[in-house]
Amino acid sequence: MAEILLVLKTVFENSGHAVHLARNGEEAIRACLHKKKGIDVVVTDLVMPRGHGLELIDAIVAIVPSASIIAVTGKSPEALEKADELGADMVFHKPVDGDELLEAVAKLVKDRD
Repeated sequence: MAEILLVLKTVFENSGHAVHLARNGEEAIRACLHKKKGIDVVVTDLVMPRGHGLELIDAIVAIVPSASIIAVTGKSPEALEKADELGADMVFHKPVDGDELLEAVAKLVKDRD
């Protein structure tokens, strides 16, 4: 899991994005509380340690309503539907390609401008 995060971090940074990693839901919520104005896009798995991705989406919508959210899961399509209902801007079923995620982030950032 940590390896995937580091690969994605490198891919996003090499494309010019500033990246903050959170290894679980609790860390992600703390980061959102701390960096409210500096968060444009959040990419979250729906299954992670210490905090479900759906709970994180709820928190992001409340804490940083201007942030765009991308939800990813290898679990049921119903989980992605729920993520969409809660406020995710884009949802992807795993496996998702790094380039596909990069394009999604670029689109969401461009739509903000």
